[in-house]
Amino acid sequence: MVTLIGMGPGGPGSLTEEAVRALEGAELLIGARRLLSAVRISTAERIPEYRPEAVFDVIRPAPDRNICVIYSGDTGFYSGAAKLITLLEQKGIPFRVVPGLSSVQIFAARLGLSWQDWRLCSAHGISLDPVREVLKGGDVFFLTGGNTTPATLCRALADAGLGGLSAAAGEELSYPGERIRRGTAAELAGEHFAPLSVLLVRRAAPDRGKSDHKAAGCERAVHKTAADPGKGDKQRLMISAMGSGSGKTVLTCGLLEALTERGLSCEAFKCGPDYIDPMFHTRVLGVPSRNLDLFLQGYEGVRRSLASQRRRVALIEGAMGFYDGVSGTTDMSAWELAKTQRIPAVLAVRPSGSSVTLAAQLKGVLDFRAPSPVVGVILTACRPALYDHLRPILERETGLPVLGYLPPMEEAAIESRHLGLLTVEEVEDFKARFQAVGEQIEKTVDIDRLLSLAGGSENISKVAASDEKSEPDCTIAVARDEAFCFYYADSLDALERAGAKLVFFSPLRDKKLPPCEGLYLGGGYPELYAGELSENSSMRKSIAAAVRGGLPTVAECGGFLYLQEILESSDGISYPMAGVLPGRGFRTDRLQRFGYAYLAAETDSLLFRAGERIPVHEFHYWESTENGSDLAAEKPDGRKWRCGFTSPTLYAGFPHLSLSGSLPLAERLVMAARKEGSL
Repeated sequence: MVTLIGMGPGGPGSLTEEAVRALEGAELLIGARRLLSAVRISTAERIPEYRPEAVFDVIRPAPDRNICVIYSGDTGFYSGAAKLITLLEQKGIPFRVVPGLSSVQIFAARLGLSWQDWRLCSAHGISLDPVREVLKGGDVFFLTGGNTTPATLCRALADAGLGGLSAAAGEELSYPGERIRRGTAAELAGEHFAPLSVLLVRRAAPDRGKSDHKAAGCERAVHKTAADPGKGDKQRLMISAMGSGSGKTVLTCGLLEALTERGLSCEAFKCGPDYIDPMFHTRVLGVPSRNLDLFLQGYEGVRRSLASQRRRVALIEGAMGFYDGVSGTTDMSAWELAKTQRIPAVLAVRPSGSSVTLAAQLKGVLDFRAPSPVVGVILTACRPALYDHLRPILERETGLPVLGYLPPMEEAAIESRHLGLLTVEEVEDFKARFQAVGEQIEKTVDIDRLLSLAGGSENISKVAASDEKSEPDCTIAVARDEAFCFYYADSLDALERAGAKLVFFSPLRDKKLPPCEGLYLGGGYPELYAGELSENSSMRKSIAAAVRGGLPTVAECGGFLYLQEILESSDGISYPMAGVLPGRGFRTDRLQRFGYAYLAAETDSLLFRAGERIPVHEFHYWESTENGSDLAAEKPDGRKWRCGFTSPTLYAGFPHLSLSGSLPLAERLVMAARKEGSL
């Protein structure tokens, strides 16, 4: 039997189940070299040939063999397949045709669209006027090839005054080098594309009212590989929202649980400087969640963090509202991160008291900035009946697919305190709670479609991440317990890469500082454990003696309060602390100097050099009578103040640092620790 198999754009992800079975049972494979190299599920003999007459000459001597002839299927009826069929029919050789998924179908799935509702024009090796096709109205998919690429079509549209039309291009679809780019026709006209690509030009938002998606049933795609990349690929997707309190963290953790239960390896990232949400991600997955902070790390630092992705799927949880950035701008926002790193975003939306108005708000989010990386919506704390009512309205009015919902659940209600959610150790039945959320998401969110919308990691970062770490030649003690738990995973990694061995200890329970050449006291909730910290007098004395003796020390926020003389607890009682620094920490009723700022160093010290400008973040309700004055702080909006204690062996202050940013802060701490060890 001869089987003619369509492979769509040629990648294994476009094979149907019937095609896979045929290839597994094949004795001989015939096709173009690039297609043969893409088929790894068969050990059959392979002959690289695609010309119909030459293929027929291979088949004719052995018509009884189980032969598969593979074609890419984006130009007409598999191009040369039509002529081979004629030759087979003339000689009476039995054959069958197994169609594949086309590039258009795969591209539409990546964009979350229904390809059947659009016009399709082939620009593969034929003369085509894209302006005339677009002016016919509606939205058009163009298949490109030869000398015609998405860029040449978009240039023609731009020259005709249609450069402002929304466009998207996909190349190498289902291959490891798959890339999807969105923008206006004018923007795409200036880019370079592979010849075999797909271009979508949009004239209006499609009517999504006829969508056959029913999240309550969550029917799985028949060809699951179309929504699921090859085993070697990595995917990234952002979960953002229109504002805080939309359920981003619970949704992200539930999705991580559901994806892991499916057997997919996952990891997580968090936009911005938040410490608590990454703790939730880490507890669900058992692997560190990393922060992506354009302000603290810079663009290169963020790319390095993204390049550290080692697992199949990465979910990036947004911060605040999608566009909320620095000082009332979109700078450093989740939108800017998604845009610059080419990460598709799904919005977690908690509906309340509106329907069409909610659609208007979503449409506003889509149109507020271009390009929009938003590709879908998931409704949170939404009852099934409300979901059934809202879904067709939102899809019709916005063109966005509504991918499902998370109903109100007792397990999804996580308590908060003054700095955000409770820490993971304080959440009762954490594992069972998020297993329940994950099971619910599996029932009411279309996970296959969600995965089809995720971006490939090769689209985002070309910066290589290094796992290489220097051989440890010094030890840095890191305070880590319920009172001190605010650390960035990349900061700890940066210390290890610089040559430090990290030893964790508890100022709450351990009796003294472990042997070390450096000390890192991070932030957290020392005010909640002030009594216990004070009672552990041997630890307080041990740390005080070490810091006074010149042990290189970094103390941020909560760690800074611990080094001072007095700390007021959450119930208003004052307790003695380490007493290395002057000052009394006390509670206030609002956040103090909240947000990003820069520190200006005027003299050399442990971490900083004179003239440097260091990005930092503050997030605390407790204030001190002595904030220090060694550094000049300034917010992006111009507000200024003095803060911090610095010396050749100390940084202590409320501002939090990223040790993985553009300045070699981790290296400087390790260098000082090495000197301490050599004394």
